This record gives sequence, structure tokens and C-alpha cells, in this order.
Amino acid sequence: ERYEEYLSALEKGEAKVNSSVLYPYEIVANSSGQLREAQWKGLPDYVGKGSFLPMIDVSASMCVAAGNTKFTAMQIAMSLGIYLAERNKGVFKDQFLTFSERPRMQELCGDTLETRLRNLSRAHWGMNTDINRAMQTILDRAVANGLTDEDLPDALIVLSDMEFDRCGSSPVSEKTIRDFEASGFTAPKLVFWNIASRRDNVPVIAGQNGTVLVSGFSAAVMKTVLSGEVLTPLDMVKSALCVPKYNYL
Repeated sequence: ERYEEYLSALEKGEAKVNSSVLYPYEIVANSSGQLREAQWKGLPDYVGKGSFLPMIDVSASMCVAAGNTKFTAMQIAMSLGIYLAERNKGVFKDQFLTFSERPRMQELCGDTLETRLRNLSRAHWGMNTDINRAMQTILDRAVANGLTDEDLPDALIVLSDMEFDRCGSSPVSEKTIRDFEASGFTAPKLVFWNIASRRDNVPVIAGQNGTVLVSGFSAAVMKTVLSGEVLTPLDMVKSALCVPKYNYL
């Protein structure tokens, strides 16, 4: 009875919930109803002044467990994607890109986390994705709305199990980069966030400038990715290893 009273108080705004030790995917997987909504609203802000446009993979392969956890790759990708999209600014607020060979910019639908999850799970997806088309979609949105370089997302974050073709040494073509520059913009960085790869599929080489490779889904990983301080996959490795606790000299 007391728990029901607490949930009722949450709904009325008369009670609070502490979400500081929770990750987005834990709330999506373990909570429901008013408690889930309150926990979601209470999540810490790891984004700050940054802006990150998610490309969310909701293909069939994402229904498997992520590593040895009880969470599915789909739950993790959707929760991180919604978390990032909600914290974007301007015309990119609540926006995400579909994971497809013809990516589309779509808006999160619904006023609650529950409805947004339901609608996002039905988003269009394909068997592969086209990074250059995704970048072009960002550029088209920027030009159409008369944006400045500061209004663009800092990075395009691909939330996937990496079950797609290798992008090679240059996932973003020189033409795409020139198109951004010709319109007065800098192309956003590209982050491949590996949720649950099972075939050691690595989409880019280690020294590819403007890209980041990351796996895992803890708060520490989120902070590192969203800091904006890493420029290559190798930088990401160094940021994790070159810390005092690993200095044995």
C-alpha cells in the first residue's frame, strides 16, 4: 500500500526518485509505469553542452543479449538513442537517424518513454547502412534551416551490433566533407558504438581521423564518448589506459 502511495505521489510531483546510479538501459529493462518515467527524468546529464545525433539500429540481430548481461542490444541502443536525442538542441532535438541504406531523419514520437520506445522499435531499418547518406541528411537539414556550424551535432553516433559491411579507411568520403565545407560547415565526427558484436566486425581502421570506436555501455564509457576529446579509435584506447591507476612506472 505504501508503494502504491509512493507511485501516486510520483505522478503528482509530490515525491522524487534518485536515478544517479542508474544507466538508461537499466530503466528501460527493469522498470515500468510511473516509476520508469520518474527514473528516466531523473537521469544525470552526461551530454552537457554537447550535441550528438544517434543512428539507432533496431534490426532483428539486435534482439540478442548484449554480452553476458540480461539486457538486449535493442534495449541498450534504444535507451541510449532516446537519451541522446532528447538532449539535442534546435532542429535536431528529439531527432534520430534510421539504420538503413537510405537513412531518414525521424522524430521521437510520444510524450512518455513508454510510447517513444514502442514507436522507435518500429522504425525503418535495412540490412546495411550508408554513412555518407546519413551525413548528407544532416547537411540537408542544416542548409534548409539556415543553421550555423555551431548548430550542428558534434558527432553522429551509430548505435549498433556492427553487423554490417566494413566501412574501410574512409567511411566519410572526401566529397561529403567538401560538401559540408562548401556550405560553411564542418562534418560531424563519427562514432561507431559497438553494442554487441559477435563476429569481430570492425568498421574502420585504428588511425582513421574523425572516427571513434567504442564498446560497452557504462556511464564511464558514455562520459568518454561524449567528452569530445577523442579523435581516432586509437585515442579512445589511450583515454582508457593512460590513467594513473595503470601507471606502474
